[in-house]
Amino acid sequence: MHEPYDSYNLSPAQAERQLLAEVGKTALGRALLDYLKQQGVEIVVTEDVPPVLGAGIVAGGGYMPSEKKLYLDPRGGADRLLHFFAHETRHVAQIETEMQRNFSAAAFEPHGHLFAVRLMEMDADAFAVYFVYNHA
Repeated sequence: MHEPYDSYNLSPAQAERQLLAEVGKTALGRALLDYLKQQGVEIVVTEDVPPVLGAGIVAGGGYMPSEKKLYLDPRGGADRLLHFFAHETRHVAQIETEMQRNFSAAAFEPHGHLFAVRLMEMDADAFAVYFVYNHA
């Protein structure tokens, strides 16, 4: 069992250091960090997560493919930060691999696009729950 850390009162830089240390404690966490590095994705912990989905939605994190940046909001506690790290890393895998290309044809039809986005979100959330549950 890993010691929890309190990210409520940490600066973004402190939260990032502690997140990376915590993620690095497990084989799966190290594999995710390695994957992000291979993809050239930078982790940015900031209270100013840019809006995602082109709809102005601000969440606890976001992956911006055009910037190759994975944004995470440090507010809300360690488990939330771990969850969004895994959730957004899964989006990197979705977007940078075949999954996104398979869904791209669905973007031409409103119902198909909505279905594809919901599937991506469900997949990312399921992975994040698995990661946080198995991380402890």
